[in-house]
Amino acid sequence: MFPFLAELDVELTPKLKEVATLLEMLQIERFLPDYRGVGRPSKDRVALARAFIAKATLNLSTTEALMIG
Repeated sequence: MFPFLAELDVELTPKLKEVATLLEMLQIERFLPDYRGVGRPSKDRVALARAFIAKATLNLSTTEALMIG
């Protein structure tokens, strides 16, 4: 899992553990092109991709639910 999660003194729900494990296994940043040009910076693209994966895994219907959740 993410190394920093072990340092936190917080117990994750089973669903959040599933999201963390899935993100670690997928390593989505490997599949995003190193795009240099006009548009969103590469780091933001990784964050957006991870958010979409989390949203789908948690079965959230809106992006707002992910931000509040």
